[in-house]
Amino acid sequence: MIGAFLKTGNSHGETSWLLRSGMGMGGMRAISMAIGLASTVLLARVLGTEGYGVYTFALGWVFILGMPLQMGLPTLVMRQVAIYRSNGDTRHLKGIIRWSFRFVGLGALTIGVIGFGAWIALDTMGRWPTKMLVGIIVPAFVLLCLLGLLSLYRAIISGFENVVLANVPDTFARPLLFLALVAGAAMLLGLNSSTVMTLHVIAAGVATVLSWSMASHCLTAIDVKGAQSPLFETRAWLHSLWPMTLQSGAAMINSRLDIAMLGLITGSASVAVYDVGTKVAGLLMVTQALLNASIAPRIARFYASGDKARVQELMVKACRLSFLPSAALLIVIWLAGPNLISILFSEEFAAAYTVAMIVAVGYLYNTGVGAVVVLLNMSGNERTTAFSLSFSAILNAILNIILIPLYGPNGAAVATVVTTIFIQTFLWNRTIKLVGFRGDLFAPRWQAQRVDAKSE
Repeated sequence: MIGAFLKTGNSHGETSWLLRSGMGMGGMRAISMAIGLASTVLLARVLGTEGYGVYTFALGWVFILGMPLQMGLPTLVMRQVAIYRSNGDTRHLKGIIRWSFRFVGLGALTIGVIGFGAWIALDTMGRWPTKMLVGIIVPAFVLLCLLGLLSLYRAIISGFENVVLANVPDTFARPLLFLALVAGAAMLLGLNSSTVMTLHVIAAGVATVLSWSMASHCLTAIDVKGAQSPLFETRAWLHSLWPMTLQSGAAMINSRLDIAMLGLITGSASVAVYDVGTKVAGLLMVTQALLNASIAPRIARFYASGDKARVQELMVKACRLSFLPSAALLIVIWLAGPNLISILFSEEFAAAYTVAMIVAVGYLYNTGVGAVVVLLNMSGNERTTAFSLSFSAILNAILNIILIPLYGPNGAAVATVVTTIFIQTFLWNRTIKLVGFRGDLFAPRWQAQRVDAKSE
């Protein structure tokens, strides 16, 4: 039955490749999830709702402020590396890599200057939100820079279609080292939010060095450091970068805005409860994230070569492979969630179950619609997703302003679900009109055959 469900055409090559890639990354991500869950449990128990909420609040702002460094740029670099490598264009490949690192350096410097000025201004006016945040500022900025570099190295390696290898430093090494450092510090030194952020910086630094070593090996294999001078297409790259950054930034705001607004409106305790609930619900998105990372470089290559039939085959099979485990996880959370959350995180976090169930509904819908954002980005329609996701960020903000004062963390969860369903439905519809085929859970088999006929 499952085999028939996954079948979309006569070729089984992409299914086999998807399964191999998915299982490789799935095994690594399963270990990473276990490590991440252990870290969350440990931090929640040691720091309590107040301390854990402050750390989560600060980390949320790290991701929001670091959007220019780790959002649109890695997507652009991954796409262009895959295309240039496929075409044997070493000079442009060298150019995009050098240009991207210069961009990261300039971006980090700009964020640092602006952030330091804002810190001094707020401190002078006596408007700093809480004294607990003061000790987090410097390590948070360093973490922001390291995560930007880590994302860039991962994009380069992924562009060589070494997707599993590309995710080892960030998905496995960083969380494992972070857990070890947190556990050791909890036993020997004691923990507070500032110490935890510093330990996160150390773990990210080690992961960045490892990722740099892997990326260097990939580039050495094709002699990118050879005598030929690089070619730059700055205008074309910036033309593609700004919509990718806009859409990735909007997606990041959507994922972090609720935490920021909860912290400002209801306090850090609500942030802690909401964060735990969304992390439990986030288990539903793991398989889709793994498969999306695997198919993105191939979609860029196949679409650039005009092979739309293989693009649709990848889309449909990845959607169906990701939906089955997500649906199963929703049932598990529904049945076992209350007891598991109370046992793992303590009764203080029991309210996170309702948040988890609400958000999980939206995540399951997201999985069933398919990787519409990936397809639009890899097919050169990144501006469509940019404007759509920007609108979704505005919608999410409005709903949060209305619902958080009334329902607290549950209101933020409802805002997330409504925004997710609305924007994914809209992007699904735009994908059909712009690309010409569907890649969702119920995409008909005959459509793949029709695309094959047209492409011959």
